[in-house]
Amino acid sequence: DSLSKAEKGSALYQAAIAVGSAYMVNIIRSPKMAVGRAKAYGAALTAIHSAMMDPQQYKSDDTLLAVWLLGLYEVILDERSR
Repeated sequence: DSLSKAEKGSALYQAAIAVGSAYMVNIIRSPKMAVGRAKAYGAALTAIHSAMMDPQQYKSDDTLLAVWLLGLYEVILDERSR
């Protein structure tokens, strides 16, 4: 429910894009997509950093979910290296 309501550019939205990109790179294994995955991860980190600096957003469920999704991103990347 939270993800479907996430605003474009929000930490949650950006984290979801990063996870989706990591998943697709694992399947397609394209160098061009790997660059897109890295950019999506950077955008997610930037959005989460901004959310953590905001007095309202830093304690929101969406921010927590975005951080959790980036943990999932790391798991997906780790699976690729095995």
